[in-house]
Amino acid sequence: DTFEEPCTIHGAVKQQVGGIFTEVTTDEVVIVNRTGDVAIASEKEGVLGRYTVPGRKTSCCVLPNHVLLGTASGALWVVPRDGSAPTESRLFGSKVRVASVRVASRSGDGGKEVLCSGNDGTLVTCLWQETENGSITLQPIYTIRVAAIRHLLGVRRPSPSTSRLAWGFSGTHFLVWDADSLVERWKVDCGGQRRPYDLAFNEGQAKFVYADTAKWEFTIAREWGQSWMEEGTQFSGDHGRTIHGVCAVGADRRSFVTCSEDNSIKVYSPTFSESGAALDWRCSQTLDLHIGPVKCIASCGNFVVSGGARSQWFLYRVVTEKEGKVSLWVEDGGQIMPDDEGDSVRLMAAAIGVHAEGVSILLGDSAGNVWSARGRPGSLHFRSRYHRASACLSVIVPSVMEDLPPLGGYADGNIVRIGDNRCLQAHAAGVNALAWISRGRLVSGGDDQDLVISDVRRMILLQRIGLAHLAGVRALAVAARSRDDEHTEDVYSVGWDRRVKMWSSAAHSDEAESFMSSSGSTRCMATEPNAVDVLDGGLVVVGRGWQVLRINSS
Repeated sequence: DTFEEPCTIHGAVKQQVGGIFTEVTTDEVVIVNRTGDVAIASEKEGVLGRYTVPGRKTSCCVLPNHVLLGTASGALWVVPRDGSAPTESRLFGSKVRVASVRVASRSGDGGKEVLCSGNDGTLVTCLWQETENGSITLQPIYTIRVAAIRHLLGVRRPSPSTSRLAWGFSGTHFLVWDADSLVERWKVDCGGQRRPYDLAFNEGQAKFVYADTAKWEFTIAREWGQSWMEEGTQFSGDHGRTIHGVCAVGADRRSFVTCSEDNSIKVYSPTFSESGAALDWRCSQTLDLHIGPVKCIASCGNFVVSGGARSQWFLYRVVTEKEGKVSLWVEDGGQIMPDDEGDSVRLMAAAIGVHAEGVSILLGDSAGNVWSARGRPGSLHFRSRYHRASACLSVIVPSVMEDLPPLGGYADGNIVRIGDNRCLQAHAAGVNALAWISRGRLVSGGDDQDLVISDVRRMILLQRIGLAHLAGVRALAVAARSRDDEHTEDVYSVGWDRRVKMWSSAAHSDEAESFMSSSGSTRCMATEPNAVDVLDGGLVVVGRGWQVLRINSS
């Protein structure tokens, strides 16, 4: 490629040029220096005007009759292009840099509003007012701060019944956040080390503008609630805050239940196409029985157990209603420890099994206790089974058909066999997830980023996969590869590197030939993924938002 002949504008400002702001829609540029000189110039006409505005300029917006300049000290200057005196509006603190200035039309009255964002994630919306003598004043009418977005560009409520959405840049990422519930809704990496400084929307097209005048265009498309997709698309759930756990429910495992920091339990039921395939999931029930954040949830058969703050737990029965919709009926619940003893104790892990006598429940808490209960729903009483001076992060119970011990995973990296209390130092940091695989083997994932396969009968390590994820392993799920092969499973791991990885596990009579190997990986769009479970033909991953991924049968 060849470059056009450069255009030189002589004497735009005195001394060294301190900054250049390009106008996207025309060839005009605003040129500034550090001593307060401001010049508007164009390729064809040269310098169009010169002005003096104090302060280091950090942002700019060019209008037909005015130029708006933001400074590094939190001030916004309105400079008339006719040469009259500029006016200053103090919108931010003296240590906040004005990162962006935009002017938009107000709906209804035909007026204008100015949107200014600071580098602290604050957006100030001002009303553009013209006085009798022709000067311009900016009257702040709305302020919002979203700490996750460093360069906040706008806030809008799509409809009267929906939450406010905030959008902007953080690093090289463009983000859309729910400003009311503080949940990330959408995120895209704009690519490379170049940070885009502005964007524009036009009929579904988004255009990012870079400081080197490069532009990147793509189409923004979203179907609200649609969530049965091939890998790589995020769809947010209804929880207002971080989702801590998920479990599939129902005989066909097409519905799922989540628990959240917002104290709620939510049930998601699918809608189906004419061919019977699940199309999307809608929240069909919300339970607000917990008096604090719900940290853990587990299911088995027709029962679900949840645990959370102040050692509170509940047991639910899964009921399938007409058209396949699933709901939960409360069967039992309470507090394991009284408020005066367990006010600050949180149940962090839950596991449940179903047998002829009722249910068996295992719960682990932040104080290092493991609690168990066994019996009929409505008459369950918990007793302490084990205590360790470290938080219990995960628990697991065996199936009815297997003679295996219950286990607890701790923040110090130990796996404890509940009963005889034998310990296995499997990880260098917290054991976040435990899952059974064939022949009584246990797979565990920890904050040390490793996956470990153990023989819990002999309490020995069989295999370690070092650095299975680039950040801590948060959750595990297991699915049999086929009904005819009971010794081969697919293990799914989720890490805080925002990856979902699939591992093939094969068990043989020769222990040396029993191993687990990587067989696939995909991007997890939910931020801070905390839990995963297997649905009918898919995976559900939860964190800040939830997504469903189709499992590739090949």
